[in-house]
Amino acid sequence: MIPNGLRGDRFVFMPTGKGKTDIKISLDTSVYKLVKALAGVKGISMNKFVNQAVERYLEDEENRQAIEYHRLDEEESL
Repeated sequence: MIPNGLRGDRFVFMPTGKGKTDIKISLDTSVYKLVKALAGVKGISMNKFVNQAVERYLEDEENRQAIEYHRLDEEESL
């Protein structure tokens, strides 16, 4: 567990202790408004919307190949 979080150039990771990690990201205002509106139309939270989008991105064939090639899904690389 990282007490003060892990900071990057434009994001912050904070372990929540629930098997999840909170992150802070910066989005272009137009993207933020679109995500917020679309999540509302779908009746889901922005958190759920973004989680689903990231999961789909990671399932993309090109990304799966990179994950497998670099063994990024192995416990010691996480």
